[in-house]
Amino acid sequence: EVAAEILSATVNGVLRRSRRAARSLEEVIARLRVTPSVSVTPEGRVSFAFEPALARRAWQQILDDALDLLADSANEGRVALALDEFQQVAEIGIGGAFKAAADRLTNVSLVFCGSHQAVMERLARTRGAPLYGMGEVLTLDTVPLPQMADYLRRRARAGGKRMTKASAELLFERAGGIPNDVQWLAHAAYEHASDDAVDEQSIEAGLAAIVARQSSSFAERFEALAPSQQRALKALAESPTEHPYSRSFLERVEVANANAVRKALAALVRGELVEHSAAKWRLSNPFLRAWLLN
Repeated sequence: EVAAEILSATVNGVLRRSRRAARSLEEVIARLRVTPSVSVTPEGRVSFAFEPALARRAWQQILDDALDLLADSANEGRVALALDEFQQVAEIGIGGAFKAAADRLTNVSLVFCGSHQAVMERLARTRGAPLYGMGEVLTLDTVPLPQMADYLRRRARAGGKRMTKASAELLFERAGGIPNDVQWLAHAAYEHASDDAVDEQSIEAGLAAIVARQSSSFAERFEALAPSQQRALKALAESPTEHPYSRSFLERVEVANANAVRKALAALVRGELVEHSAAKWRLSNPFLRAWLLN
């Protein structure tokens, strides 16, 4: 599926650059070593699909064909391929294919984007990892509160409902300021809103609905943790801290020394349950935090 999506995106980019779109599509298909089924939307967007068993055997050929098209297109001007949520590529274990791609695409820029910072850090900064030493690593901050609050209020108005500045700021705070989680909570709050307003009551109802839908998953992940990790997670849910190795935090986690906390935090970071952000250790998921507090 990843290779097919990349091929579809590449072909659409190539066709947009071409003045002979219909003929170019025929030429593109003729060059592919694995024959896809092709569909075209009324807007002219092309998408490819492959028979699953065949794609599992030939995904590398599909990917290589897409990269060859990119390289050819670069002869006509600058080309960039941006892959969002790249940590999913890491999870299925094909990161090495993109390292090989980067080594041979001398005229194409590759941009790998991911919302799971811990996974992306391991991919790019751990010696021996697939993307180690490939290029520049950029860490983007979250969207600031004023801009996000304005966005939320505009979207509420577009949907025919009011949202005060105070409600937008509350929603931002309850979602931990993480853009994806802010939008997720905003959607849930909109669903629970009264006839004309997204307010505090609808925000809390939306939050409760999200937590309820994920409660079994949260319980499984929590129960799989070691006792010290569970206690550290609950302590950070109650209050983020700048000093996880202080005596007071050690007492809250009920461990004897800082090394035990260090090991617990390392495991929680690997599991993407906690993060070190804005000089504080805190939970990565605001909905998990709400589940723990309840």
